[in-house]
Amino acid sequence: MRLSTIISKTRTISNRQCRQSSVSPNNTLNRLSTISSTDEGCRLLCEISNEENKLLQYIKEILEERLTLDKQYAQNLQELAAKADRIACLTTANSMASICHKYLMQWSQRASTIDSNIDQFRYEVLDILLKNLLEQKTDLKKIFEDEKRQYEDEHQKAQNNVTEAEKHYSNACKLYVAKNNELTKFTALAKIGDDNRIIEMKRSVMENQDYVYRAHNEYVLALRNYNFIDEQYIRKVNNLLVYHQETQLFLNQS
Repeated sequence: MRLSTIISKTRTISNRQCRQSSVSPNNTLNRLSTISSTDEGCRLLCEISNEENKLLQYIKEILEERLTLDKQYAQNLQELAAKADRIACLTTANSMASICHKYLMQWSQRASTIDSNIDQFRYEVLDILLKNLLEQKTDLKKIFEDEKRQYEDEHQKAQNNVTEAEKHYSNACKLYVAKNNELTKFTALAKIGDDNRIIEMKRSVMENQDYVYRAHNEYVLALRNYNFIDEQYIRKVNNLLVYHQETQLFLNQS
């Protein structure tokens, strides 16, 4: 039911005429769901999150393998430099011994630097940064699943409230129309001495009119709550998308 229809009904009631809704509750809810549904987007984001988690695991494996190879390279370089330096020291008569010793020491120092950098990289990237990213991905997935379950429960409850409120609103309109028609007919055929009866019927019509107003307000409130739940969930999904973009930026820079 469109809001303009609701307003039109309210105005009609004030003129003691009430039209029944031509839109069923199911059609109303289907239209709202079509506008604000995010199930497909949520499913895609969840799949993206899972794929990113796999990608991070794969990156971790590659980095660990690379560090292992670099560690082995540094160790081999260190051993070869030490072995060559011992040989060079034994050949003191060779004029190139001092020059060889100089470069062998540089290679040995380079091996030590590589080894130190590997340990630092492992600590900062694997043990802290990448580990935190994986934990955040796992936590985010759990939070997202919890939020989705909560949304589905709240959404179903709000949908039921809208259906129930529209039913009450429709029944109130029907009852008001019936009472008003009854008053109109009785007034047209009234006889002397029917004044008290007319006053009583008018009071009943006014009470039903007030009930229609209350039912109308409850229906509008139910619709607003229905939309509010969807808007909240969309904001949460957008937050997940922002986090995904930040993670993707890190992956692109890795």
